[in-house]
Amino acid sequence: MKLNKPFLGLIALLLISLLQTTEAYAHSSMIEQFPKGNTIITKIPSEVILTFDEELLDLGSGNFVTVKDPNGKEISTGATVLLSSKISRALDSSAIPGKYSVSYRVVSADGHVVEGSYMFTLKPKLENNSSTPVIVAGESATATPNASKPALEITNSHENHLEGFFLHHLSHIILGSLALLVIGIWAYASRRKWRDLSD
Repeated sequence: MKLNKPFLGLIALLLISLLQTTEAYAHSSMIEQFPKGNTIITKIPSEVILTFDEELLDLGSGNFVTVKDPNGKEISTGATVLLSSKISRALDSSAIPGKYSVSYRVVSADGHVVEGSYMFTLKPKLENNSSTPVIVAGESATATPNASKPALEITNSHENHLEGFFLHHLSHIILGSLALLVIGIWAYASRRKWRDLSD
């Protein structure tokens, strides 16, 4: 069975769209945060660390992470350090309770810029002398961290992993959906042509 030109043109158009969609969703996505977003900690850690799902390009000032206290004063200090898929920066100590903002900008392996921000909350606990930040599960209860992992890595790791996985494979999902669409159109056109021939 020969395929008519309009149908071949439709397939070509869909293939071009697939290639453009794959490029659009191939950028890096953040999969780990320390401190994690939307958590409550009792002490500011010595550094902020962000991990992405692929290696980042080292373009000097093209990659940065900034942390500000509730008053808008920057507590991140020194240079942003890039190591493969991670960026980090040292933090000054702070005891101001409230929401802290983390802003970042990185360059993914394909050369595209990825930027965003999130927040975490500091709620100092005077009787806690530990140097490791601890997540407060609620207003009156404190979660006990696993000794084998940093305390802040206990919460939201599953959610962040799922989100990173979905974003990383979004292009494959779209590719599969469009491929099914092409097959459906081809099957419909074939059936219609055979029906016309039988008539």
